[in-house]
Amino acid sequence: MELKNLSNNKQKSDYTVHKIVLVICLTITLSTVVMLKITAALVKERSVSKFITIESRLEPFGKVNMPGTGTVKSVAAINSIEKSETIAKVYTGSDVYNMACTACHTAGIAGSPKLTDTLNWEPRITQDIDTLRAHAINGYTGLAGYMPPKGGRLDLSDTDINNAIDYMLAQIQQ
Repeated sequence: MELKNLSNNKQKSDYTVHKIVLVICLTITLSTVVMLKITAALVKERSVSKFITIESRLEPFGKVNMPGTGTVKSVAAINSIEKSETIAKVYTGSDVYNMACTACHTAGIAGSPKLTDTLNWEPRITQDIDTLRAHAINGYTGLAGYMPPKGGRLDLSDTDINNAIDYMLAQIQQ
């Protein structure tokens, strides 16, 4: 009789473990679903409020009432209508060399010939000046190295680059 009782207790304990595991799994699943729904609601609420905040900060701070039109325009819209003249500064060859060229041509970076290395400049100088200018303005990749367009200073004009080339050629030929 005792043997029968022992086997009966074993069966009860097996079901108890299964019940505990089932309850734990259900609790984890239910809490995960609840957390996901709460998180989704918070994300939606915060993203909308953040968008509104950013939009209000980007809005022009002034408005102009155009008489007779009944419309209000932003100051930025009115300023864009007015013609503005930009005065470009032309740099000397020395200025451009010191601003852009010296970074590579002083140390010979990326295969660039040093300003003082006449042997390295010889094959470049023997080409016509237009080719040299085109390579400096548009960029060039050759066997000896790489020349970025306008020496990496795309804000400089073609005239500025040509002035720098003239300056460098004058320094080399001295």
